[in-house]
Amino acid sequence: MTMRHKGKLMVLGLTLALAGCASAPEKTPPEATAKTEGKQKAERIIAWNDETRGLFREANRLRSNNLEQAAVLYKRCAMAEGAPEPCWFNLFKARMALGDSPEALGELEKQARERGAASARLENLWGSVLVSQGNFTGARTVFETIRAAQPDYALAARNLGIVLDMYLGDLQGALEQYTAYRALLQQQGRQDPQLDNWLADLNNRLKRAAQ
Repeated sequence: MTMRHKGKLMVLGLTLALAGCASAPEKTPPEATAKTEGKQKAERIIAWNDETRGLFREANRLRSNNLEQAAVLYKRCAMAEGAPEPCWFNLFKARMALGDSPEALGELEKQARERGAASARLENLWGSVLVSQGNFTGARTVFETIRAAQPDYALAARNLGIVLDMYLGDLQGALEQYTAYRALLQQQGRQDPQLDNWLADLNNRLKRAAQ
């Protein structure tokens, strides 16, 4: 395996398993108003009630020392009527960390979708599970679905690009996703220090393939 491949595999693992700060476990229930957070966030806030808020906060308190018990509380929070997305997201991350089987995680993802609690970041984690199982076509579908539903979610563009590049051999498709990823980062005032090298390497391979 080349250093290029090792580097991207490491990045893919970090990106998908941890998904950056944007997908870190929620620490507190959202308190912002529709004016500051937008309509989608406001709709999620409406779903919080005293019970789910209390369960969520207690689970967060336990998470670092007793993840198993925290997962039990996240599940109770998630199963409440109209549970907000953070309950499901933290539950999914906790079950991943506890080593649940891909089948169990798949069922959890399905339940989140059926209850209208799926999100780009939760689906991004589900894509990571599929990658870890070697289901690269399935992972591609997940990341493409995220890209279609939430085009400004930059991690999906990066992850899709990596899957196309590393596992499916779709270099042109990977170039399109890396380029989209760069554009999104620029719009958001952020940078990925590895991206320029990835693009240069990919363009060199495309040139060689065309000769």
